[in-house]
Amino acid sequence: MAKGFQYREIKNFIELKISKTYTTTCQMSLSIPGIDGDDTIKSEIRYLGGSAHKDFYRYHVIHESEKPFCVRFDNIQRDSVILIDKFNLYVPINKTYVWADTNSKNCNELFKRIKNTEQSLRNKFLFEEREINLVAFINANMTEITGGHFNQLTIADVRAAALFGPHVGESEDWQRYENSGEISAVTAQVNFRNTSQRVMITRNGGIVVYSALSEGDNLELIEQINDWIGSFVVDLKN
Repeated sequence: MAKGFQYREIKNFIELKISKTYTTTCQMSLSIPGIDGDDTIKSEIRYLGGSAHKDFYRYHVIHESEKPFCVRFDNIQRDSVILIDKFNLYVPINKTYVWADTNSKNCNELFKRIKNTEQSLRNKFLFEEREINLVAFINANMTEITGGHFNQLTIADVRAAALFGPHVGESEDWQRYENSGEISAVTAQVNFRNTSQRVMITRNGGIVVYSALSEGDNLELIEQINDWIGSFVVDLKN
């Protein structure tokens, strides 16, 4: 089963003792007329100590978000519900970045809530996305590219496309899509512990691992890939 990891750079990450829970300040809530209860939308982070990888701490997250969904509850119709997602954060010992095994939306929502909560406490938590120059990464021939996702295409009736196959990066269609739009993600075969692992690398530096690996092996593999793509980070400040 595929597992995705989001990467974010962080500063002044929250300090927690083992098994202690951090709750974000509620920014919004849902309400149903005539029904009492807690409909605030929040995120909770629980520090679990070390992970299966010796270089990372692990935090478990219970993340709530509003989802448009027409339902009837206690004979009252409502147009949205609170969706609960559970995922983990893996933070290295130096606490300069984090891997979150969730989607980009959940990741950004969580860190925005932490930032808002910490600002109310006069703390300066910061997080930042990154952008990878995937074209330069492909051209460096660091690993076998087996597919690509393209968007913002300026081809008639085509706005997004995907190509897969051996040596696909050398095809005419690949060059045409690359010249006509943006590469949003590439798939690759990566040599990891004498096995070939299929992965996806996204433009914001996220990594999807397609094999069912252990927690420790997942972290080891994405760190290996992160070392490669770190040379192709775009300086967004200039």
